[in-house]
Amino acid sequence: LICRYRDQRLKAISPVSLERELVILSSVLNTAIKEWGINLQNNPVSMVSLPKVGRGRDRRLEMGEEEKLLSASAELKRIIIIALDTGMRRGEILNTKRSYIDFVRQTLLIPLTKTDTPRTIPLSSRAIQALREQLRASQNVIPIEETALFSYTARGLSGAFLRLCRKHGIE
Repeated sequence: LICRYRDQRLKAISPVSLERELVILSSVLNTAIKEWGINLQNNPVSMVSLPKVGRGRDRRLEMGEEEKLLSASAELKRIIIIALDTGMRRGEILNTKRSYIDFVRQTLLIPLTKTDTPRTIPLSSRAIQALREQLRASQNVIPIEETALFSYTARGLSGAFLRLCRKHGIE
């Protein structure tokens, strides 16, 4: 039954989506076996093979695309510079606070990561300059508690970036 389900779903959804669905089904079945006393010898999902899933992205900027992206407004431009020069994720950039930046060592602490393991990353001179500019731009606000350096929300940043890409014909 699970093999038939897999084959039917692959006609409508991507292998990654199918994998997510089967992980949920597997978890439900494990709970049913362990906690609810459902009489199954083993989890049938574990006996079904899944199609290989290409996990990596290989999109690189093409000639001239960086210059187009850097035509963005001031704050978005600084975010793009930091993203390009550090490889940081959107949430990591948007959660950056002044206290995380070590200008002497030219590093940035990322205390909250996808893997829950804090890391420190080196900063290029261009990223340092972008962070300094962002600090100057946000100095007019005196917060009660330390706030994030950038004003974008995750959704707002995604929208602004997509509009910029569409404006310049970047896929």
